[in-house]
Amino acid sequence: MSLMSWLQAKKPATPDKGPFTRARKKFSQTTLPLISPRRGRRILRREQLFAVVRESLIRAGVLSTSYEFKVLTLDANGDSFLVLVDLALPAKAMPDEYLLEIERWIQQSAQTRHEMDVRSVYWRRKAVHDQVGMALKAAVAAPRGGADDAGPGA
Repeated sequence: MSLMSWLQAKKPATPDKGPFTRARKKFSQTTLPLISPRRGRRILRREQLFAVVRESLIRAGVLSTSYEFKVLTLDANGDSFLVLVDLALPAKAMPDEYLLEIERWIQQSAQTRHEMDVRSVYWRRKAVHDQVGMALKAAVAAPRGGADDAGPGA
């Protein structure tokens, strides 16, 4: 067999290219995962609540490095939630009364914006040696350089 005849060889005949073959090919080329509408709605609602929680904590002045949170769906439709927040700030920097105010912000924002019911927000403070969100306190307490400061090489 010569090289030219090998390159120009016809492909073997394929079985019937009916509607099922075309459908199978389209299905294999989809990039989106196939999920149920109810699960898709739950995922969307969780994402909306993530945004509400982040915005409420930003409004309270909590740095994003100072907390981690989880959102748990309580029902199949995605209308009722629990929020679990791990806070890496000491009780002096963030008193419990302030945490209650943030909880009210989260609940009110979720209800008015997305008609979600946030049943409760659970707070957990990390141990002192695990606190990673001390950047805010360090930034506030850091001395600012001025004309009277003698820096290195001055």
